[in-house]
Amino acid sequence: MIPVASSARDLHPGDVIDGRYRVLGKLAEGGMGTVYLAEHMLIRRRLALKLLHAELATDGWMVHRFLNEAAAAGTLGHPHIIESTDMGFTRDGVPYIVFEYLEGCLLLEEIRRVGRLPLRRALVIARQVASALEAAHQAQIAHLDLKSDNVFLTHRGNALDHVKLIDFGISRFMTVDFERPPQGILMGTPEFMAPEQITSPETADGRADVYALGVLLYEMLAGRCPFESNDVRWSTACWRSRPSSESRR
Repeated sequence: MIPVASSARDLHPGDVIDGRYRVLGKLAEGGMGTVYLAEHMLIRRRLALKLLHAELATDGWMVHRFLNEAAAAGTLGHPHIIESTDMGFTRDGVPYIVFEYLEGCLLLEEIRRVGRLPLRRALVIARQVASALEAAHQAQIAHLDLKSDNVFLTHRGNALDHVKLIDFGISRFMTVDFERPPQGILMGTPEFMAPEQITSPETADGRADVYALGVLLYEMLAGRCPFESNDVRWSTACWRSRPSSESRR
């Protein structure tokens, strides 16, 4: 008999989601959900399965944002954007998203490991991120949370530093009306947010991503962001989804 996931709160190795995804283990846990390493039971392909935290599954706005991530990533089909292959709900009604499984490291981890990146390497990475953003903007999608821990470095053939842009959790479809978050919540990461993204979040669009790309390039070359603060009030002023990547999660 195939074991079925008994709880949406905590999945265990061997649990099966939707009759086809077997959980192999936990990869990471973030503010919105937990990411598991899973395997498609028929084709034996390893995938990353992201499950919304059960306590958030009753919040319609949070469910909308979560499913929006799958819609955004699944729409683009770009070599430098993580691929979303499926989505659904557990038997408890908790949504999940299936992403391609990547091996490598976050750009943030690489910066912490080596410090300042050589100019040529930083430009190679930045160019790939820019290509991903161009594809998203052409599809009228703004990422709105570009940062070094939403850029994943992997290998493709003989090419090193193959970039995958991840985590479209707060992305915005610019062709539809902006859905405002609950009052008092700003979405993004302060160090990478354009001023307009804070003062006028309802007007935020792809230009905020261009600003964040500039911050990202500065961080790669200097080993730190241009604007930093140890003030807890500043660093927690915005809601952040700052743990890790879909690729390993």
